[in-house]
Amino acid sequence: MSKYKLMLLILALAIIAVANTLDMLNDLSLKVTTAHLLEEGVIVVFSLGLMGYLIFLLRKQSQLLDDLKSELGNNQQLLELQSEELSKARKEYSQIIRQQFEQWAFSETEKMTAYLLLKGLSLKEIAEVREIKEKTVRQQASNLYAKANLPGRHALAAWFFEDLL
Repeated sequence: MSKYKLMLLILALAIIAVANTLDMLNDLSLKVTTAHLLEEGVIVVFSLGLMGYLIFLLRKQSQLLDDLKSELGNNQQLLELQSEELSKARKEYSQIIRQQFEQWAFSETEKMTAYLLLKGLSLKEIAEVREIKEKTVRQQASNLYAKANLPGRHALAAWFFEDLL
C-alpha cells in the first residue's frame, strides 16, 4: 500500500476516533446505557489501535525505503568505481595491443585489419567496414599473420587473450 493511502487511512481512523470520542462525551451527558458507551469505546480503542498499527507500518515502510535508497547509492558508487577501473584496464590493454602491433611492424592498414579481426569480424565484414575488396583484406590478414609469425586469426586472438584467462 502506498504511503499516501496509508496516511489517508490513518487520517480517516483519527476522524472516526475523535468523532466517537465526542459522541461518547455527548452520550454521557444524555445518560445513555453503559452498553452503548462500551460499543463506542470499543470503536475508539479499535480505531486508535489500528491507527497505531498503520503508523508502525508506515514507519517500517519508510525505513525500508531509506535502506533501499542507501543501498542503491552504495551500489551506484561501486558501479562507478568498477566502470572507472574497467575503463582504465581497457585503455591499458588497448595500449598493449598497439605496442605489440608496433613490435610486429604492422602497417596502418594492417593494424586496422588486425583490430577488426580481434573484434571478431569476418573478412567480408572487414571489407565492408573499410570499403575495400575482400581480397585486399585477405592479403592484409595474411601479411600480418606472417609478420607476427602466427598461423591465423585464432592464434592472433589467442596471443592477446591467453593470459587473461
